[in-house]
Amino acid sequence: MDEIERRKGFSEAKAKVIVTKILQAMQHCHEKSIVHMDLKNENILLDQTKSLEKIKVADFGLAVRMPEGRKKG
Repeated sequence: MDEIERRKGFSEAKAKVIVTKILQAMQHCHEKSIVHMDLKNENILLDQTKSLEKIKVADFGLAVRMPEGRKKG
C-alpha cells in the first residue's frame, strides 16, 4: 500500500502488469488448492524499483486448503 501511495498511481500499462502478476499468483495458489481469503491492497507487496518485476501476495493467515473433491476445472 505504501508503494502505491508513494507512486501516486500507475499508468494503464503498469496496472496491467500488476494485475496480471496478481492473477498469476492466485492461479498458482488455486492449482495447489489454496484459497487466500484476504486479498486486498495491503497484502500486495510491490518492488520499490520502477521495473515492477517483484510483486508478492502476502498474509496467508486466513488461507484455506480446499478439499480435493471441491476443485473445479
